[in-house]
Amino acid sequence: ESGSWYEKSIAWACLNEIVNGISDTEFAPDTGISREQMAAILYRYAKYKQLDISKTQSGQYTDMESISDYAVDAVLWALGKNIMVGSDGYFSPKNGAARAEAAAVFVRIAEIFNEIK
Repeated sequence: ESGSWYEKSIAWACLNEIVNGISDTEFAPDTGISREQMAAILYRYAKYKQLDISKTQSGQYTDMESISDYAVDAVLWALGKNIMVGSDGYFSPKNGAARAEAAAVFVRIAEIFNEIK
């Protein structure tokens, strides 16, 4: 929405191909974010920051077939970098990301960004 507090941030993130809408005509910024969406956004941001985004997974999730095609590389990268971890061998890609999960993920990604400075 024009004039919203997040308008400039979304415009920047879209321009830099870090976030996409949920379709060609809808962005849905007030909708919750799934775990695979969060992984994809972090992966694209790491790519934007020119970090090593090679897949370095040390394992795989039992529910890999449930991960959307657009997010597979991102999830494997997040697993390999220990940024996002699953539970009992499952990634649960379609589940929403809880605030506590998101906070833990942002701490891990911040540590990675600090390593390259």
